[in-house]
Amino acid sequence: MSSLDTSSQPSSGLYDDLIEKYRPKYGDDWLKKRVPIIIEEVSQACAVRDYSYLVNLRYPDTAAFSRAVFTRITGIALHKTQRESLQIIREFVGDEAVASYHQEAAKQHEERQVKRLEEGLRYREARTAAYGQLSMYDLIQKLIADGHNAIVEQKRGAATEWFFFKENGFGYTFRRRDEHKYIELMLARRPQEGSDSAEEHSSEKATVSEEAIHAGQE
Repeated sequence: MSSLDTSSQPSSGLYDDLIEKYRPKYGDDWLKKRVPIIIEEVSQACAVRDYSYLVNLRYPDTAAFSRAVFTRITGIALHKTQRESLQIIREFVGDEAVASYHQEAAKQHEERQVKRLEEGLRYREARTAAYGQLSMYDLIQKLIADGHNAIVEQKRGAATEWFFFKENGFGYTFRRRDEHKYIELMLARRPQEGSDSAEEHSSEKATVSEEAIHAGQE
């Protein structure tokens, strides 16, 4: 059986036993293409405690060679179970790296959610007396730009509606949950002004002025 040529790698020889061990599992072609890349990636991730990369090593079956490289570099053996392996990786990178990873993941999730909502709202038509005919996306953007800064839930019979309004009490009623969700996400991104909350405004619902939105079909 011919050995894999790793002479061009900085770590030549250090992983020869691992390569031979996993050759039957992955095959020569895969090892020749992936070994240098995996060794470099795991090495770099370990050096900077990159949790976004190392978290993938928690899987015993699909990341077997990468896990073996991790252990060779750090001297830390990963557990046979996914849960225990994840705990070991978290301890290795530290709490700050884990927290940063989850914050970034939450941010990316929100960005995807906003994009999905915007795609739907751009194709939904709205008509109002003040703004005329435009897409629901454009209407919400104009309302925010014009000072609408609070949204409250209200009931109309069995239906749930959301009233989006200004400090002067004038506002618009929205009847779709995706519109409500998008407005909340956009408001959360704006700098906070003052201390009044939407809950504090909700007691004024009976005295506000309301303009209907006539929404077209998607």
